[in-house]
Amino acid sequence: LSGIQTDRVFAEDHFLFAGLKDLVPPLPEETKGLLAILRLMRSLPAYIGSWPKPGYLDRLPLGLGGGPPDVLGFSRSLFGLWRWQMGGFSVISFDRSILESAAMHLQLAPAEDYAQGRLRVRDLSRSQVASLFHTLGFRQAAQTTRGNLLLLDSMQEQLGVEPEQAKAQAESLLDARLQCTLGGEYQYVDDRWITTAWPKTIQLAPNVQPSSIGFDSLHTVAPEGYQAPWLQWFRGAQLHLTQLPERLVVIGELDMEPLPPMKNGNGAAEATNGSLPSLNFDLYNLPFQFFQKDKPNPDAKGGTESNSEPNAAPKSRRKF
Repeated sequence: LSGIQTDRVFAEDHFLFAGLKDLVPPLPEETKGLLAILRLMRSLPAYIGSWPKPGYLDRLPLGLGGGPPDVLGFSRSLFGLWRWQMGGFSVISFDRSILESAAMHLQLAPAEDYAQGRLRVRDLSRSQVASLFHTLGFRQAAQTTRGNLLLLDSMQEQLGVEPEQAKAQAESLLDARLQCTLGGEYQYVDDRWITTAWPKTIQLAPNVQPSSIGFDSLHTVAPEGYQAPWLQWFRGAQLHLTQLPERLVVIGELDMEPLPPMKNGNGAAEATNGSLPSLNFDLYNLPFQFFQKDKPNPDAKGGTESNSEPNAAPKSRRKF
């Protein structure tokens, strides 16, 4: 980042970095309100720092910047914010143990390429933060599945379509296959459309009142065993950003683990092989490139055939 050079203030150019330790994140309903956000910030096991230190905190009055450090480089501000200074580094966090751990690993290291911004995300599938993504993914999937069920009911009530033909007629009108985003099958049982993947019991988030209009899919907690689909193949990512005088350069790497072909459920498309589809930035056809048999085939009878091989590469890396 660029520093400041004036008659009264001088701050040289510096690097800004931050880190977040794995934790069980709160649900969105638990962070409403200013006090809740402040409590969340104080409880986050995160840190933010710079090198060389620009000195902005040292200019704050009344010791708001932490004051002079002790022999170990630590100081604490009036609001409980800890600061560590040594070797040109200046790092702040609400948790001193986070700073003590970070201080043992902070060092300058040469980079393989030139970049002004770098982001690195490791495998999240076995992390604690994955619980938040599971909940958000389940809410979106449940909302989409609920919308498809309402569509099938509307085909009968408003268009007078026979129940047995409602799904086929809806797919014909949309020119797409209705997928159960929860991984189940749409079935007509007891005069209503259901999905076989619907949880038997659904728990609402804390401090959420039951909806008066029925099932509230936007304030639920993911049932035990549910996994966000993208976390099943996401294994990490890196992103480098460089701002040049005439253009912005973005280089990214995405680690993906191909999934085995899925055969159960009308929402699961079978892969043609274990390899990943070629990247094509045609946004209109991109979904069909990943789910190649997503659109219904009028000539097909009784499902689709697949010549896929069960063995797939353990991991593939994509650069874009």
